[in-house]
Amino acid sequence: GTHLTKRVYIPFGPVATTPAGWNRLSNPAAGTSLVDMKNTDGDATSVTLTVVERFNAHNTVGAATTTTDFNMPASVSGTNFYGNTKAFNGITVPQSKIKLSGLDKTKKYNLCYFGSRMSVTDNRETAYIANGKTEVRVNLNVSGNSSNTVCADDVQPNDDGEIIITITVGPNNNNSTGFYHITAMRISPGS
Repeated sequence: GTHLTKRVYIPFGPVATTPAGWNRLSNPAAGTSLVDMKNTDGDATSVTLTVVERFNAHNTVGAATTTTDFNMPASVSGTNFYGNTKAFNGITVPQSKIKLSGLDKTKKYNLCYFGSRMSVTDNRETAYIANGKTEVRVNLNVSGNSSNTVCADDVQPNDDGEIIITITVGPNNNNSTGFYHITAMRISPGS
């Protein structure tokens, strides 16, 4: 695979179909991976995504229609992975972690996130915390979200060419179960 010179998109969720130019992660369990993910041209890259710490599960209650620069079809925007800082269905998942590997340790990357959980009115702010050579933290309230994304720009991988992304509740999250969500992610070359 080639180094990442074009955008790579990852949808998180259970839908069977994966749109062209996307790399669907459908299993929220630890150890699941997407090897040599494809870029938007459909070419394999050297970049692998691995779930290091599990999510609880996934659902299909995201936005059907969105207005972001991700240009998501409903099969992407309508799904999400979630975790929960308090017990839900007998499971507590205080944080989830994914690892990006196969990155060029001398380069920087922009990591953008979209999350959507419709039909709720509480604040489900989710924190996306990227750790490479430095930590870059961004927050997004995913409740009723169909238009907002957040980006961690110019994240440099560690010396092993890896970036670890922790997904958990943001500081303004007031959901009683501590739900946090991720629907889609974009990796692109930084400055």
